[in-house]
Amino acid sequence: MFLQDRALCLKRSFSGENRLLLELFLRKEGLLRVFARVSRQGAPGREIPDFLGTGEVTVRRKGPDLPAWLQEFSPGVGYPAIARDYRRLQAASRLAAFFAGNLPHLEEFDASWDLLHSALQALETAPVAEVVPLKAVFLFARGEGYPVREGWLARQREQERQALAQALRRPVAECTCRPEKLQHWLEDLFRFLSAETPLLPGK
Repeated sequence: MFLQDRALCLKRSFSGENRLLLELFLRKEGLLRVFARVSRQGAPGREIPDFLGTGEVTVRRKGPDLPAWLQEFSPGVGYPAIARDYRRLQAASRLAAFFAGNLPHLEEFDASWDLLHSALQALETAPVAEVVPLKAVFLFARGEGYPVREGWLARQREQERQALAQALRRPVAECTCRPEKLQHWLEDLFRFLSAETPLLPGK
């Protein structure tokens, strides 16, 4: 059977000498691990998505318990500014791991697809990259019905709660928080999600 869908590559790693293992977020199907053959040096080969690469894919899948293989990939929108900046790349990697860990629990994927793409677009120009994963994880959890506002945000000390609420509410471009503070809030949110929900923080 062949699957055709829009895809975003959440992870890419070697699996043997001549193949890659891709973790693809498919808009209609969710998370799918797909093998891609790597051409020998000097030989022409098919396009293979890079990390955070997007586009249209065709995947061959003989059965639910059998490996899936990449047949075709047509590149789409990219995020070049993320790849050029370490802090942006680190934030994007944390987001990719979070989504990869939690997509298998979802039944529908459109909202998560749109949220992740919006986050990556924001990361391209965000003056403080660390605010993007904080906002995206908070919105993901709230969208899935978990009480992050009542159970996590509300338990913060008043001054902390006001600063945190402002960071979550303001546009990314207007964030003036220190990166270390944003990272602290994200780790605290992950601890709450791990203790109070089935969501996984991602590594």
